[in-house]
Amino acid sequence: GELTWYLGAVLSSLGDIAKAMEYYQRAIEILSEADQHYSAAVVQFDLAEAYHNLGGQENFTKALTMWQESLVTFRRFDASNHLIALCLNNIGVAYQQLGDPSMAINFYEQAGAIAEENNDHLERCRVLHNIGHLKLTLGDAQGALAFFNPALELAELLRSREGPGLIRTCMAEALAKVGDAAQARRFFESALASFAEIH
Repeated sequence: GELTWYLGAVLSSLGDIAKAMEYYQRAIEILSEADQHYSAAVVQFDLAEAYHNLGGQENFTKALTMWQESLVTFRRFDASNHLIALCLNNIGVAYQQLGDPSMAINFYEQAGAIAEENNDHLERCRVLHNIGHLKLTLGDAQGALAFFNPALELAELLRSREGPGLIRTCMAEALAKVGDAAQARRFFESALASFAEIH
């Protein structure tokens, strides 16, 4: 089962999502039959991510259901707080993409509370960015900046490769919407510089 899961992960990293999903599904069946329910839930988490990456309402709904099922198993087996926070955060993303901002915020806040309690800077950074992005899409640019600023600080602290550039891009958009064109331009240019460093 774990070898099948590994092959699925390799295929996913190579961009063959459809084939990866077949391997993930087979791995879940093998692990479940062997009563390795925790490992099956971890594979299901990856399968949910594959559905999510395909995009579209139907796939987002499938991803949401799978992440919710994985979360139940993670909690039953006392999984790491990082994995639980990651799962809660992903559920929030799925709800956001399905057009339910109140449920998205609910799950983001649950993930953020666990991440903060456990000094999980990586997951806290993701949560802050996601809440900021949600507020920006809802038209609250000033509120978004209140989340983007600490997210950027954490991304820089973590020396994240893509995080600072992504967050600065969102901040540039938010600053433009609150009428600060000069700051928006500065953040957009620094975002471009961050991406240039990666490539």
